[in-house]
Amino acid sequence: MGKLFLLFLPAFIMTSCGSGGSKQHSDNTDASMEKTNHVKLITVDPGHFHAALVQKRMYDQVSPEVHVFAPEGADLLPQPNVKTDGLLPFMINRLKNSQKTILKADHQIKFAIARGPLNIASFLMGATEFMTALALDPDESHDLLKKITDFVCDWLAWQKECFPSIDGVLILDDIIGFVGDIEFREFVLPYFKRIFESTGVKVRFLHNDAEGLITARYLKEMGVNMFNFSFNHSMGEIRDLAGPEVVLVGNIPPRDVLAAGTPEQVDSAVRKAFGEVPDHDRIVWSIGGGMPPGVRDININTFINAVKKNSTQTIH
Repeated sequence: MGKLFLLFLPAFIMTSCGSGGSKQHSDNTDASMEKTNHVKLITVDPGHFHAALVQKRMYDQVSPEVHVFAPEGADLLPQPNVKTDGLLPFMINRLKNSQKTILKADHQIKFAIARGPLNIASFLMGATEFMTALALDPDESHDLLKKITDFVCDWLAWQKECFPSIDGVLILDDIIGFVGDIEFREFVLPYFKRIFESTGVKVRFLHNDAEGLITARYLKEMGVNMFNFSFNHSMGEIRDLAGPEVVLVGNIPPRDVLAAGTPEQVDSAVRKAFGEVPDHDRIVWSIGGGMPPGVRDININTFINAVKKNSTQTIH
């Protein structure tokens, strides 16, 4: 097994356990168990998310208190080998197995993709715990983000080495939308700048559909030239913050309009987005966030036709 999966070893300590005895003793034990927690849990080195699932459902005879024994410090986390560990080889081989079909359809593999370092940190620690650590333990947080950034850079480089047609990267990180300006400059900017500088690709695409106004201010400094943001922000305010060079991707509400709305609502949303910005250059008209499931063909066709109708630029 690769190093990406850390050891999860729960140990169970049984207290007040008897073997045998009279039925009266058994009845007394059962009554006692109803009043006190009988089983106590110890979790040793909880590196896997299933550690948290041990107590997903509580039982009267299991104590809610868990004693956790684990190494401290991000420096003790193993650095994954992106060529061999976890599901990373599966992702590469899946693309390799599909490459002939992709090329036959006159397409190419153009993007290397990864989650951002803050997003990955929240997966490892939990979002609340990670955000708390940024405030209470900044040095340890930096150590963790440096280690994750090393991993992200290695993973993007390996994708590009496997598929030389790649000339773009897509980094997805919504957690960067939950920090203030000071925290953004300290915990976001240096790591994202390093990631985008390391790739040497033409298209440097960032997805953050949480709060994105602070992010938009620093896109150029981060090295980002393409940005997909929340539909809660207008095209105009993001353009003002991002500057004229960044390609904006948006900005129709994905769930409530494109998926759940009527064709008339889709058409209206497109007209609204067009009206929010006078210059329609360097915009990829899309949705403000991820593509939701269950979008009807009629809404997709309405969206395409509305973009053509409202566009002031030649569509190639």
